[in-house]
Amino acid sequence: MPITRRAFMLSGLASLPAMTALPQFDARAGDRLELRAAPARQLLMPGTEPTAVLAYNGHVPGPLIRARRGEAVRIRFVNAIEEASTVHWHGLRIANSMDGVPGMTQDPVPPGGSFDYTFTPPDAGTFWYHPHRSTSQQLARGLYGPLVVDGDVDGVFDDDITIVLDDWRLSDDGSISETFGNPMDLSHAGRLGNWMTANGVSLPDIPAVAGHLVRLRLINASNARVLYLDLQALNGVVIALDGQPLKTPFPGMQAFPLAPSQRVDVAVRLAAEGRIPFRESSGEPFTFANFVVASGGLTVPGRELSS
Repeated sequence: MPITRRAFMLSGLASLPAMTALPQFDARAGDRLELRAAPARQLLMPGTEPTAVLAYNGHVPGPLIRARRGEAVRIRFVNAIEEASTVHWHGLRIANSMDGVPGMTQDPVPPGGSFDYTFTPPDAGTFWYHPHRSTSQQLARGLYGPLVVDGDVDGVFDDDITIVLDDWRLSDDGSISETFGNPMDLSHAGRLGNWMTANGVSLPDIPAVAGHLVRLRLINASNARVLYLDLQALNGVVIALDGQPLKTPFPGMQAFPLAPSQRVDVAVRLAAEGRIPFRESSGEPFTFANFVVASGGLTVPGRELSS
């Protein structure tokens, strides 16, 4: 199921939305946070009515949970959707009892129920969370969010930007197509979408500052689509994959493959002012978002990450 530039143009975009910062949960203070799964509405396709989705705390993606390596995270999950669910902390090496796999590590949380997750992340990096119950539907309807674990060297960056990429299967009116579990999807081990969002927004502008060293954290929340990211156009340097730092960073490729559930951290320094497209480069290339680079100065002069 292709995503094309024509599909974006037919949406009647008169002006592009700015990508607002994701709501954040700061787990570093040690307080117990509440993560609530519930029905919500969110504008995914401009020119249509807001789409009925499932969301954590009222927004897709859910809040960016910020933790610190070696410090306990306490989160109460409240299930306000109409079927049982759990929360799986994807990529984290934590106790099985907190891993969120129903029937294996915990009982599913029934509608109206809750479950307290407590874990201590042993690794710094980029992770994410999502259900492990009716995953293909709950995930495709919007239940997912980013989780960032800070380490000791993150302070070398001027800015830290997390972008969750997703392809949705939407009808012309912007509603989620109810073709779940059809033979084509089952035979291809997943559900391909036809509409792309970055942090729940269609083709947003992402503000950036010229000269700043940015840690760009990219997460593929698609059900089945492998994304081929043009990191070369951003002059990016890949520094981590799936939450694990690379011993030898390497320059980003023009078609960097990012499979569903994978994450990549890229060090980027956008030197010139203006608009820089962030593109997918397989098939007919299309743009996820545009970096809008304003003037600014280096706060970490001369620091570069390269192979």
